[in-house]
Amino acid sequence: MTAQDDTGGSALGVERTRREWIDRDFLKPFASKALKTDIDQVLNWDHEIIKGSWVPPDSLVCRLSGFARKGRADLTWSLILKVPPPTSAARDPLNREPFQRELLVMQCGILEQMPDCIAGPRLLGISDMPDDEPWVWMEDVQGDSSFDWPLPRFRLCAHHMGLMKGWFLEENTIDSRLDLSARLAQEIDVFTKQSDPFYDAFPVHPMTRQLSKNGFGERIRRLREKRGVIIDALLRLPLTFSHGDFCYPNLFSRVLQDSRDQTVLVDWQYAGYRQIGSDLGPFVSDCTMHPRFRKAAEPREFLELIVDGFQSGLKESGWPGDLRITRFCILARLAAIAGSHRLSALWHKVLQHSVTKKNRAQLEADTEQFIRDYEFFLDYGEEAGKLLKTLPLGKM
Repeated sequence: MTAQDDTGGSALGVERTRREWIDRDFLKPFASKALKTDIDQVLNWDHEIIKGSWVPPDSLVCRLSGFARKGRADLTWSLILKVPPPTSAARDPLNREPFQRELLVMQCGILEQMPDCIAGPRLLGISDMPDDEPWVWMEDVQGDSSFDWPLPRFRLCAHHMGLMKGWFLEENTIDSRLDLSARLAQEIDVFTKQSDPFYDAFPVHPMTRQLSKNGFGERIRRLREKRGVIIDALLRLPLTFSHGDFCYPNLFSRVLQDSRDQTVLVDWQYAGYRQIGSDLGPFVSDCTMHPRFRKAAEPREFLELIVDGFQSGLKESGWPGDLRITRFCILARLAAIAGSHRLSALWHKVLQHSVTKKNRAQLEADTEQFIRDYEFFLDYGEEAGKLLKTLPLGKM
């Protein structure tokens, strides 16, 4: 679809917002696909912006809904319109690509190949708009948000992820655009550089000077020294299809007609082939350390719940590999990436500030919280190092 303004230039921009393109005729084919039936007409529609803006070049995620007529029946419909940002406007250099990754994932059919216990939103259509701006129309997923899940549902989700990972481990041909195996080293490099100021300030700041000299500080230094060996091992792990942004807002559950639970993942912008288990380490950190997301379980309990569910799914898929490999990947990514976030957080909260009478109590509280939290990353980072010595990496 193209349009011209009075001067012959593109009409999409200041002259015309995205909303002005949409009318009932424009929506009819997508509403039909959402309802899985050919409708006679769209009677009305409304919208709710979930994220972004109608005005380009901002991205947009918007729910559209309304009534449609087929024969004498009035039907309710809803769908999601997603307009990704220009690839050059990605928030970080790692994700600036000459194509829209989520668009590729949805068009190549890989989501339809997944086991039916796990799914992505159904693609309803794509509109090629001016300025090479794709509009992606997709199913409005109806189900329970993971924000409302009880703890056992997270284990089932991990089990479903294990089934999916095992399903794709046998793939012999990978679209080069979906191969993100080398991205891991770049990601870890970015995150560890963000924590470099921590290592400079940790030995000299009044809040941490003594801490750096005791066993806790020595454990931090040892884990940092092992980083290169761990990254090299991670890069040698088996590859499988991964979501890439596995977090609370992107997880839903719904019940199929045969009463089985299905896990639904939305937002596949970072999807591709990555090392087995790579989705789960950062997810565990989010679910246990982030104040908004923290569940009833303590970090160690939640980690073991996720690892157990994931490994049971892999076994059910028939994958014949060594399950210790998956535990190593989850623990190593947890320590290397999520752990680096905690170091950066201490730098921002404590180490960049001078100690005053006014802020001393808060800095002490933040430092004590860091010690409690980072023990978790140290313990599992050290376990990953021990596991590495026993893994048959040469056979993978």
